Amino acid sequence: MKIHLITLLCTFAIVSCSQSSPREDEEEEITAVADQFVKNYFNFNLKESCKFCTTESVIWLKFIASNMSTDDIKTLKAQKEEASCKATKVKIINDTMAVARYTVYNYLRIDTLGKAGEITDRACYDITLVKRLGKWRIRMEGPLQNEKRNLD
Repeated sequence: MKIHLITLLCTFAIVSCSQSSPREDEEEEITAVADQFVKNYFNFNLKESCKFCTTESVIWLKFIASNMSTDDIKTLKAQKEEASCKATKVKIINDTMAVARYTVYNYLRIDTLGKAGEITDRACYDITLVKRLGKWRIRMEGPLQNEKRNLD
């Protein structure tokens, strides 16, 4: 009887340790949504980016699109490589809010109206996500800005 109990407890411990935690699953879901958004946003596929945003965030994507100049579009077309990104940290604030930090490479930075954007080698951005109806979505309160906040 003791051997069966020990075997059962060992099996339970192994199975428990091998399964991913709900927090890890949540981080994977957050990263998957944020990856798609960031990739599209920084390559100016703004219509595609809308699919990953809250309804109230779409206005900021429309704002960005409406303020792109002819020079910005020429710069994008002349760009040899598309922008790329890498998630460097995900912080779950609570069960309905998270922040994902991304390093973005080789992207067109437009930060001043009336001035042509320029290709930037590298910058960090914090992307805020909220959970709505069981799905993680990007929440924007304005165009994304290069961040240097501490996520800890």
